[in-house]
Amino acid sequence: TFDAADVSALNKGFTTVSVTKLAQKDVYQSEIINKTDAPNLTSPLTIGTKSYPPDDKTTYKSYDELIAAINTQSGVDASLEQVGTNSYRLVIKSESTGIDNALTISGAETLGFNKTITSDDGIVTHPNHVLTAQNMNATVDGIAYDVSTNNITVNGLIITANKLDTKDSSGNYTSSTINVSEDTTNVETQMNSFVTKYNELVSLVGNEINNADSKVE
Repeated sequence: TFDAADVSALNKGFTTVSVTKLAQKDVYQSEIINKTDAPNLTSPLTIGTKSYPPDDKTTYKSYDELIAAINTQSGVDASLEQVGTNSYRLVIKSESTGIDNALTISGAETLGFNKTITSDDGIVTHPNHVLTAQNMNATVDGIAYDVSTNNITVNGLIITANKLDTKDSSGNYTSSTINVSEDTTNVETQMNSFVTKYNELVSLVGNEINNADSKVE
């Protein structure tokens, strides 16, 4: 989408935009858990530089307590999500999109945040790292942008990306074009109104002059 804080300040002409990657958050999920159980932390859950529990004296009686503790950490959003009739997962997300906001999670092996699966041909995947933080990649009038959000402002034009451009038959991304032109609609309306009022005045004066009772000489 395209927008502008001050439309009058926009440069006139065509602007070509192509979006090849959308910015997204870092998202991890645990294995299926029972929400009524106390968190089974065989080792502390470490997110960045903070650990849960932070010491041997701290325990969490419920997942709600663990989540409340995690959510005191800046840049992190934890929640318990129901993903089935009696199925729950502990979900941990970065609060913001972009590579710079990627999370580093370790420990708490029983929750399975860093679970790996190796295929027969040796390819290793991380099924519980469900979304990997990334930046938006876009080009605007041929200039490449690699930014942490899906919003950029170029010469006053606010560009918000919400989907990727489509690919043509050759596999190349297409682009979108916006034409910024001066709106003359209001000027035309004012001119038409002026002409109408002028004609009404001419008619009124003419009628007054031609009136037998008129005092205009």
